[in-house]
Amino acid sequence: MRIKAIYKNNVLKPLEKLDLKEGE
Repeated sequence: MRIKAIYKNNVLKPLEKLDLKEGE
């Protein structure tokens, strides 16, 4: 389960930042 947390921090968070940048 820890792998999922690491995956979320390393992959999902950067993707969210990219989505916000593209939305601007």
